[in-house]
Amino acid sequence: MTAIGDALLFVLSARRTMSRASFRGAYESLWQPEADPGGRSLAYAVRSAIETFDALGHCEQGAGGELSVAPATLALLPWPGLPRAVLCGARSPETLTSLQEVAHQYGVRVTSTAQGSSDSPAPARIEVGAECLRDLEGTASAAGCAVGQPAPALSMASVGASVGDYLSSLEWTADTELDWPRSDFIPGKLRFDQRDRCEGNLRLSQYRHPDGYSVRDYLWRDGLGAATDRSWGRFAVLSDSEIQPLRYDRRSGTVFVPVTTPLPRLFARSLGLSSGLAPRETADRAGPAMRAYASVPGGLASVVARKLVMAEPIPVT
Repeated sequence: MTAIGDALLFVLSARRTMSRASFRGAYESLWQPEADPGGRSLAYAVRSAIETFDALGHCEQGAGGELSVAPATLALLPWPGLPRAVLCGARSPETLTSLQEVAHQYGVRVTSTAQGSSDSPAPARIEVGAECLRDLEGTASAAGCAVGQPAPALSMASVGASVGDYLSSLEWTADTELDWPRSDFIPGKLRFDQRDRCEGNLRLSQYRHPDGYSVRDYLWRDGLGAATDRSWGRFAVLSDSEIQPLRYDRRSGTVFVPVTTPLPRLFARSLGLSSGLAPRETADRAGPAMRAYASVPGGLASVVARKLVMAEPIPVT
């Protein structure tokens, strides 16, 4: 599946912009369902691929779901020591060879590591390491890309809104609820449920149009409703219910996020660009499947967790 991740990025880079349908078509032409031991559907695999590309800084998503390739950038990693960066954004089959040739002139190290899985294909991780930032900047300039500094992972977490900021930004009105089939996000279950009802002060409801395709998400509080982004809405309800779903393993620097409560995009990218490693899914018999973000500094994990749920992540022992 690693080859699929690279091929998808090459296609997106060549076309610059693609609809989700076009991206799915490109994926379908490369997909090998018999190679997927999890038996996941094509729709699931496409959605997972887009989330991974976004988290690694390779693409941007428009309001209508359109995908645009991000500019080629060397994103500094948020770790002490000699400067290291990972290559994000546009890429061609010749990119690695060209970057290695340029890096040789500056005495800079370039390594490429295949990554991704059958559930979440990802392009190879390309890291550039130098003795000093000036050499890294010279390499980037000669290769036709910029250096993202300070470390984008830290910058994104710093400027990202808190759940309180998000709730304050919403336009709350006394609208009548839609009479479409409704599912509530149940914080104790970490998922939507059509049969159960949320009893908290803050409710996130998803309404599905009778045609079976259109979906709208609303937050409700004190009789007032507001259209919402689903990822933010889930964490708003979890924060109101004082439930922290994020876990952090300080020994490995891994943040675990339930797959049913994906992070808002800016924070997913912040964690993804802590290492340039694609998040991986892990099974847990005692709880929900988790999406694991590797090599995240403790301070960054704390900032993200507190902004989303106003509490520290639960330590993994």
